[in-house]
Amino acid sequence: GELVYSTCTFTKEENEEVIENALKSEFKLELLDIDLENVEAKAGQSEEFAEISKCRRILPSLDYDGFFIAKLRKLC
Repeated sequence: GELVYSTCTFTKEENEEVIENALKSEFKLELLDIDLENVEAKAGQSEEFAEISKCRRILPSLDYDGFFIAKLRKLC
């Protein structure tokens, strides 16, 4: 199945580091690309996992608050 992880914070401890730990776990997860049309977003940041760039940091605007989002899939 697929899982979306999202927070309304920009701290690495609650975002990228949570995803890094999930990827290192025994659960065999992969990060999926996220397509966000018409939303200003930056790639996730990690020195250890290049694929963290598939995560998105959505910048605050007049229409919505900022938040972090990652999409994962459990492998067999």
